[in-house]
Amino acid sequence: MYNAVNCWPSSSGNETYVNIEYEASSMFDLRNVVISVPLPALREAPSVSQIDGEWRCGNYFCFLPLNKCRGQSCFLRFMLKSAVN
Repeated sequence: MYNAVNCWPSSSGNETYVNIEYEASSMFDLRNVVISVPLPALREAPSVSQIDGEWRCGNYFCFLPLNKCRGQSCFLRFMLKSAVN
């Protein structure tokens, strides 16, 4: 069984960009998988540029990959703005 989650954060000025790749095994379907990312204090919700699934935001940014990820990669890309003035 092989499943992997890779995360690549990068910063530019007052913005942080986060790329998350979720790779699911072709051998089986995972259900109710939640990938949670802790967030700093924010003024606004993350700006999502790509997602293969659903998301919600609170103290954590939660990514729920869809079952269509079976045997392939799913992606989440979002940007956070700094709460610093």
